[in-house]
Amino acid sequence: MSSVDDLELQLASVQKDKGWQLCCGLLTQATRLIDQELKASEISALSTGRVLRAIQRLCSLLFTYADTAVSHIKDIKLLASLAQLYDRLLIRPLKEAKCFEELLDTLTLIADFGPNAKGCVVERFFRRLVDVILATKSAHTFALRMETLRAANLLLEHCPQAVRVHHHTDDDTTRMATLLKTCGDYEMQVALAEAIFRLTQRSERATGWFDSPELTRAFLRIRDADFEIDCRLFLNSLNQSMGSRRGVFSFPCKSIFIGDFQLRKPRDSAYVDYWVDFNTGSKSVGFFCEQSVAEEGEEEDVWETVVVKQHMVDNYSVREESVDDVFFCCC
Repeated sequence: MSSVDDLELQLASVQKDKGWQLCCGLLTQATRLIDQELKASEISALSTGRVLRAIQRLCSLLFTYADTAVSHIKDIKLLASLAQLYDRLLIRPLKEAKCFEELLDTLTLIADFGPNAKGCVVERFFRRLVDVILATKSAHTFALRMETLRAANLLLEHCPQAVRVHHHTDDDTTRMATLLKTCGDYEMQVALAEAIFRLTQRSERATGWFDSPELTRAFLRIRDADFEIDCRLFLNSLNQSMGSRRGVFSFPCKSIFIGDFQLRKPRDSAYVDYWVDFNTGSKSVGFFCEQSVAEEGEEEDVWETVVVKQHMVDNYSVREESVDDVFFCCC
């Protein structure tokens, strides 16, 4: 039986809210397994992914013992090991993409232990995350940069302000604003705007990032409480202003069907039009819809993102019917 098998076998016997000492011991064991992988000339994505999923499970089991868990994570230097793993996985990101996503999920779960844990993770990883997000298209795939950006926003949410201020620079936000105009994907544009909002105060946002005072005012009108709605208004204006450099083409539609199943527009009185985004940067079509089945315990409407990627499409056609254009996409 391998060491990873032994870890998983012991983990299967742990019950939730019980055996926290055993969980801490297994975290130590998992950290040692990560360190063993780092010593190898080539990392095994399969076994490393299993260890990362075990760490995720242990974080869930230790959630009610957050302070103890964070103290133990510091003692065993788990974050230092994960930082080394992060750097190694980026050497061959295409081959290790799934393992890299597991690592990002692990970091966000550790950060969920509270502000102290989140601060530690941001301190160790923020610079690494930003370097991937702002890398050139040739350095990392769009998918990897998008997953990294999502993770960065989760880490910045409720992160102590002092930590956020200390670990970002004006150049970071300026480059994010530039990427927002050039990335060619609406979902990434929203995520970049979210990151900029989390990293800056309102007074810092009128800094000449955009080409006209009207766009700056539209950006400043984005409210936290209505972020998706206001961000749509701003990004539509921004993308329309890009002329020949435009990378996102957004169109309002009356209805969207997948086969015979009609998707529902998000139920928000302020979300008047049902927008579909054609993204040249990510070569995809995307839109928001209302989640078809609400998760147990959810009280508010949840918006779900649907993305149709280029490789999914066999053929498409556009035809005009009376005053409306109809787009057909066959996957």
